[in-house]
Amino acid sequence: MNRFREYAELLLEKAQEDVRVLECLARDPDPPVSGAGFHAQQTVEKCLKAVLTGNNVEFDRTHNLGKLIAVLREKGLPLPPQADRLEELTRYAVVLRYDRIASDEGSGEPLDVAWAFAVAREVEAWARAHLGMKDK
Repeated sequence: MNRFREYAELLLEKAQEDVRVLECLARDPDPPVSGAGFHAQQTVEKCLKAVLTGNNVEFDRTHNLGKLIAVLREKGLPLPPQADRLEELTRYAVVLRYDRIASDEGSGEPLDVAWAFAVAREVEAWARAHLGMKDK
């Protein structure tokens, strides 16, 4: 197996861990928005990077989902579900994790937590299908 494929698999394994955390948060009737946003963003980021890596595509080190989607477009690779909305999760990236901006106070529309949970699962399934990997 080549190192790109191995790294893509590792990224998907880590994305699946974030999905598991989201599943735990989903059982909470009032989950913390910043935590839900963070794990949804991390799931999507790792999945996008897995698909890029699995296709031997180099990309800048970034947590910006819009930039990663732009690389997918530029390389003619399939786009994930709801690609036009995924950048909404970027504000919950690790860079802003400890900043007040990461909360919904004054930072635009509040995060639809149910949407974040659902889209994270959809993007993870998309990445696994694109790379021909079975769910673990």
